[in-house]
Amino acid sequence: MQNNTEPLKLTYGLRSSLPIPFLHITCYHRARSMCRMFAENIINFFFKIIPQSGISSDQCKNLKLVAHRGYHEGKFIENTMSAFNWCLENNIWGIECDIHFTYDNVPVIHHDKHCGRLFGNPQLIISKVRFEDLRSEIPEVPSLEEVINLLGGKVHLMIEIKSSLSAEQNNTLKESLLNLRPKTDFHILSLDLDFFESIDFLNPDCFLPVAEFNLKTCAKYAIDKECDGVAGHYLLVTKSLKRMLLDKQIKTGVGFVASKNSFIREIKRNHDWLFTDYIASSSRWIRQLS
Repeated sequence: MQNNTEPLKLTYGLRSSLPIPFLHITCYHRARSMCRMFAENIINFFFKIIPQSGISSDQCKNLKLVAHRGYHEGKFIENTMSAFNWCLENNIWGIECDIHFTYDNVPVIHHDKHCGRLFGNPQLIISKVRFEDLRSEIPEVPSLEEVINLLGGKVHLMIEIKSSLSAEQNNTLKESLLNLRPKTDFHILSLDLDFFESIDFLNPDCFLPVAEFNLKTCAKYAIDKECDGVAGHYLLVTKSLKRMLLDKQIKTGVGFVASKNSFIREIKRNHDWLFTDYIASSSRWIRQLS
């Protein structure tokens, strides 16, 4: 069903022209992000200084590296064709990407609802603009179709949906994934378990619930729905939870490892997927340890 509201008119000005509630929300999310980043840096430093050893080459070979939003360690912008093409050229097993739908229901790859953080256009809200206008203003934002054309069947796609899908969006996603094999070529990820319910053309065995903090809830959902796996921060995946999931044949994925010692620790814990923002470093560590 087509949106009834008018698309956003692309008139850009100073940040002060944004509505006050939007600024409040933006400041809140920025503060929350900074607090989370501070906490993660402390955790990462702690695991960085703990020596790790004693892994086998088989353990390295079994681990599947997933480039979180592609390769963006300074050279490329996250979730862009350049970031994904680097992964293809360097034989990375998989990439994680985020999809939003434009006003005319074209799925595009972008993490945030608006284009402020990466492209300096906070007034450009993806769901409020047509794809043609988005492409004109920010050509770096790729469509899902473009990413599938580049990577489909070559690099595994971990596709995170960022909202509940309408019937039309569900059908569009179905058409986009028509020539790909669930679980073999792609998984569907979501931080919100309710979003999975809006997808009616896939079995839950290709769903991957992602936990921000609620890993036990996500694990229960994965077990009840017989999902292929569950993912969360490496600190949240305890031995007992890992053992319970293993007994139910539920796979595990962890993120976001930021040091070699932490990387070795997670390999030793026999996870199925490792999501990382440092894909170049992680792939180098794999070669060194194999």
